[in-house]
Amino acid sequence: MSLVSFALVILGENFPVTSLDLGDFEFRHRALRETLRLPMILQAETETARLQVLPERFEVSVTRPDRVDIQSEGLIVMAHGLFQYVGPKAVAAIGHNAIYRLDGSAEYGQSQLNSLVAIDSVERVLESRTPISSQQQYFFRRGQETQGRVNLGLTESGEVALDFNFHYDLKAEDSSVTARAAISGLAESLAMADSMVAGFRELFEAVRA
Repeated sequence: MSLVSFALVILGENFPVTSLDLGDFEFRHRALRETLRLPMILQAETETARLQVLPERFEVSVTRPDRVDIQSEGLIVMAHGLFQYVGPKAVAAIGHNAIYRLDGSAEYGQSQLNSLVAIDSVERVLESRTPISSQQQYFFRRGQETQGRVNLGLTESGEVALDFNFHYDLKAEDSSVTARAAISGLAESLAMADSMVAGFRELFEAVRA
C-alpha cells in the first residue's frame, strides 16, 4: 500500500488571512514559499508540504509522504501556530485526512470492491446491459473522533483508493476533546488508517485466493 497524501484541517471562523505572517510557520525547519495571497485566500508550500488559509478553513498537508512520523509532527507544529492569531474557541472542528492507494491492484480493483457488497443482488435489480461497478462509503468511530469515514473507489489507473477522514466536532454535546488535543491526534489517526488499509488488503487477498 502507498500513502499518497495526508492533511490536517482546522475549521472555524474569522481566520486572519490577510494578516497571517508566513514567518510564523515552517515545515520541518523549512520556510514556506508564498504562491497566492488574496483577501480571502493564502497559499504557500515547500517541496513536500502545503498550507492553505481561508477565513473559515486552515489546512496543512503533506503532498509527498516519506517519514510520516516526522512529517505528521511537522503538520501539528504548523497547525498549533494558528493559535498565535486566534483563540481555541474560534475553532469548531478538526479533521485528519489521508489518501491511500493499493499498489498493484489495477487488474482486479473493481472486482475487489464488488466483493464487499451483494453484487449479484444489485445486478438483478439494475438489470444493466454492461457490468456494473461500485464504490463504497463506510462510517465508523474508532478513536476519539466524533465520526470517521472511509471512501473506497478506484484511481484513474484502476487501482483501489481509500480516502479517510477523522472528524472532531468540538461543538458536539458529547465532545470532551480540546482543539489542541484533536490536532495532536493526527499521528494516532494515521496509525488507525494504516491498520484499516492493511485489513482491507487482507480482505481483498482472501477474495483472490
